[in-house]
Formats: sequence, structure tokens, C-alpha cells
Amino acid sequence: MDGGNPFLPLFDPCLDTFDSLRHRSIFCLITVLYIALKQDYSVIWSADRTTDMSRLRERCLEEARRLALGSLFGNPANIDGVKAMILLAAHAGKTWFAIGHALQMATDLGLDSSLSELAETTERNLRPTNRCLKLGERARVWLILAHIDKEVAYGTARQPRTPPVESKALRQFPSLSACATSDVRFLSTIEVVQVRGEQRSISC
Repeated sequence: MDGGNPFLPLFDPCLDTFDSLRHRSIFCLITVLYIALKQDYSVIWSADRTTDMSRLRERCLEEARRLALGSLFGNPANIDGVKAMILLAAHAGKTWFAIGHALQMATDLGLDSSLSELAETTERNLRPTNRCLKLGERARVWLILAHIDKEVAYGTARQPRTPPVESKALRQFPSLSACATSDVRFLSTIEVVQVRGEQRSISC
């Protein structure tokens, strides 16, 4: 994911390895490959090789879209599929409907309640457990998705489809056992975007 968006820390570099993603979700892997191939390699490669990589990038995008369509009509939702849809939405020209599909998948998986579940579980267990780490991943994915939904909504004069995240919950997240160092950046960004949205509502 070198050169990818550092504000979307959806993956754990230790757990989400190439082999792990390949076994868990080809949809997610193809999407990551597509984003990696979007980088400008012309400064280090010949024109012919750069052209070949551009063709490969387009093939990856076609396959990612085909798998996204499969998630819309057939395949059951899973968290890696939600991550893939978030990435496609973030790197697409038109994001609104892709975000909507990702939100539907996330809601079906119950990701919208994962932050409160994580807080309750952490209160009972001072040390991180496997359940805490799983809930942390689910909460992180939901928060990033809710953030993109609000960012795009405010930027295109639409109403966000996700409710505001309580500031208390956002500020509590870094103290939870499942929080990673990279989470602090996007948590602060989420709060800034929400405050901006509140001010926009007041001014309207």
C-alpha cells in the first residue's frame, strides 16, 4: 500500500499480508493491487513497461468492479468486502453510490454498533483479547466509512447517511486496548469534519 492514502488506515501491516488477503478476500486484494498500480512509475520504468502496468491497472479495476457487482447481487457481506468497497469509493471519480453500498454491507454486518460493543468489552477486560481486537477492527472500519460518507456529503451538498459519532466515543477510542497508533490521525480528522458539518448546519 506504499503511496496509498495514509488517512485510511484500514489494514494492519502484520495481519493483512499479501498471503492473508489472498486467502481471505480476492476482492480486497485486487482492489489493493489496483490502487498500488495507480502510482506514477514513469520516473523509474521505461515507457513500454509503464504502458504494460497501465493495462494491468485497468484489468485490475475491471475485475474489482466485477467483484463489487457480485457483492451487490450475490455474495454475502464480509468485513474485507467492506474494506474493498471503501477503497474503491475513495479512489473512484464518483463515490456517492459506492459509499452507499459499503454502508449497506457494513450495517448488515452490524459494524455500526461495534464502537459501543468495544467500549463495553474493554471495560470488562483490562488486557486486549481476540474479541477486543476484532471489535477494534470493526469499529475502525465503521468510523472510516462514516467519515468518508460525511466528507463526501458535505462536499457535494448532500445529507450524510450516517449519524454523528459522539465526541466522547471518539476521544475514548485511543485509550481502548484495540487502538493502534495510526488511529489517532483519522480520529481527529473525523471530529474536525463533524464540527465543520455542525457549523454548516447552523449557518444554513
